[in-house]
Amino acid sequence: MATALAMSCVSGACSGEAPDPRPTRVASPSGPPAPTTQRTWTPQADDEEAACRKKNPKPWRPSNDPYTGPGPHYVYPIRVQLDPDAPKDAMDDKDLSTIPGDMEIPHERVPDGWQLIACVYHGHPTRRSGTVRCHFDNVDETRKYPFYESRYEVIVREARTGKKVTTFSVPGTTTDDGDCPSFVLDTGHTVILKPLDGHALGERLRPVFSATA
Repeated sequence: MATALAMSCVSGACSGEAPDPRPTRVASPSGPPAPTTQRTWTPQADDEEAACRKKNPKPWRPSNDPYTGPGPHYVYPIRVQLDPDAPKDAMDDKDLSTIPGDMEIPHERVPDGWQLIACVYHGHPTRRSGTVRCHFDNVDETRKYPFYESRYEVIVREARTGKKVTTFSVPGTTTDDGDCPSFVLDTGHTVILKPLDGHALGERLRPVFSATA
């Protein structure tokens, strides 16, 4: 019988929150004070799931800028876990946000300036790379799991229409000792995959980021 167990990361790299996307415009120090304008935007999990469906995806944000003209074309990465029985990895939203600095969207362009989304699907094991130890706070013990090299499928779509732009795969690129996911369904046959990091993803996205569309 499967047992759901909450796990803390061995290295502590699996926890954290995505950067706050809410820019604030501050009045100029000269002249009378002006009211602060704050744009608030929160990602919606249902919208992300619908936008990353492999069949009949919905546009992520129909109001966003079109993918046209010369770059830069900013890309919003979305982690997708369509198969609950897939091997577990330690990737989370923070990992995907660590793209190269020149590819990060300016705060004043959030969220309409994202022209593309990158749907990153659950990884596939390629070869055994050893064993990873994961500590469970709720049972106060360490358990060992098979650790595998991995590859992650990525589909890039236009944010406003859902039109597919390109498809590629990216290998997991963290250290061989790996990290534990923050949560795992321990079935007795669980394996842990090497996670993907945002920098490796960003470099694979650079051709569409810089292209003239």
